[in-house]
Amino acid sequence: YRGATSVGSDIISMIIHKYAHIPLGTMVIIVDSIIALTSFAIGGDIRIPIFSIIFIYLEGIVINKIVTVNKYQTLLIITDNVEGMRDLILKELERSGTIFTGKGLYHNVERNMIYTTVNKKEYNVIKFAAKKLDPNCFITIISNTETLGEGFQPLPEK
Repeated sequence: YRGATSVGSDIISMIIHKYAHIPLGTMVIIVDSIIALTSFAIGGDIRIPIFSIIFIYLEGIVINKIVTVNKYQTLLIITDNVEGMRDLILKELERSGTIFTGKGLYHNVERNMIYTTVNKKEYNVIKFAAKKLDPNCFITIISNTETLGEGFQPLPEK
């Protein structure tokens, strides 16, 4: 609209996001809104900055949903082939996890469940290997907004 451009404000947002650990979409909203408000100070017409801020806000929400979310998936894998899944996760993916023993509600039978968090590429490896390892396994995928700790983002200092 009228030659609009991000004029590099996305790069400013990304730099601040990296060091301030504020979600990228939120940084885009803050930086671009400041720029839009300066156009009001220069031009005096409030309509363009108001419409700009509305669209900037929507853009920030979309960025947070698409870019930030779903970076990692937590998998809950119920399987009878715990050793095969364990080897896949530990040896092939070089990840770790936790094994829980639980009792199914329907059949009242004890089964093992592996709890692990992986990135998208590793998730696809598990997803496609699961049928060979245990055709009757059950996998629940939980999308994470943030994963902290060894092998992921460091725990915050403060």
